Amino acid sequence: MEYFDSDNFSKDQKLETAFNVVASVRDAFTLAMKQQPPTYEHALKYIEDIDPALYTELVKHLPGKNESEMVTRFKALAKAKGEKPEDLINEEIDEYKLAISSSYDDTTPLKKHLSALRTALEFFKTRELTEHKLLNHDFYISSRNNMKEVPFIGNVNKKDYELPNGNHFRIYLAHPDKIEHVLGADLIYEQYDLKLGLARFAHLQYKTWNGKSLYLTERDEKQLQRLHDNLCGSNCCDVPKVYESSNDYRFPYCSAFLRPTSKLLNLQSKMRSTGDHIPLCKVLKVKASNNILKKDLLAEYAISHNIFEEAFNKYHIGSGWMPIGELEEFYKKRKLFELSDNVRILAQEIIHEFDDEPQF
Repeated sequence: MEYFDSDNFSKDQKLETAFNVVASVRDAFTLAMKQQPPTYEHALKYIEDIDPALYTELVKHLPGKNESEMVTRFKALAKAKGEKPEDLINEEIDEYKLAISSSYDDTTPLKKHLSALRTALEFFKTRELTEHKLLNHDFYISSRNNMKEVPFIGNVNKKDYELPNGNHFRIYLAHPDKIEHVLGADLIYEQYDLKLGLARFAHLQYKTWNGKSLYLTERDEKQLQRLHDNLCGSNCCDVPKVYESSNDYRFPYCSAFLRPTSKLLNLQSKMRSTGDHIPLCKVLKVKASNNILKKDLLAEYAISHNIFEEAFNKYHIGSGWMPIGELEEFYKKRKLFELSDNVRILAQEIIHEFDDEPQF
């Protein structure tokens, strides 16, 4: 992506965009796997698996592991001895453990050093992500489930995976051809019941907090308004008439959310995010006239990533189920396969067995 080499964008803008792409891919796999969320390192490995060129550009602008003085020392020592730094650290860990267990004096300084050794060891371990830790991808969903290709306009790569629960998962990474069109990231997450021919979805738009505020540019505001018009303004959030009298409990049928992420201050910052999901209708309601969003004003509407994941997977949040054909026409009519500003992640989960009775 030439965007990351362009002088038209600051280092901070490139850092924020790169992080939001990784965060959106991580969120997609978190929703699909329904387990312990994958780390940001694992999310990067999935991006590398799906789109190696995009991965190469992202890692240039993302934080690396913070290299402590101890890590630097063991790297140099390992190079001089022709050994692995992990082996040298483990040897010293064994020495300190023995010293602590056999000492009758205050071992606090020794324990602090032992803790630092273990932290240094993690520096090397976390980079060693082997293939078996990733989901199985040695097949194509289309050959088993007759899933149609999504007609994205732009650069697109996709990959199919098998989930631990036996369901299948297809993920697209798509980005505009023109570098000046890349502004951020968004995620469309879909669930499919191919037996009944039904689908449901949620759309997440990623932006970055600046302290306790989110300053919307004119372009940001247009993005959010377009998403609102396409989804909230198209009756996606309305209760289906057939279920208006239903006593089943669920959240409103909100299908569009703002997903603010934490700001990375520099390349030494750790990749982490607040995980808030805020219904887009509420975002536009509390937006100040000067296009500033305040975190404290949005707090009462914010849903944590844990609650969002569980509620969506239990069919308590997100759109209602609709015929797959209607969903495809819905997207085409609103040109949602055209990439206007963002790197777009489209994640499609094909459900074979339901853990919970789906709510329609």
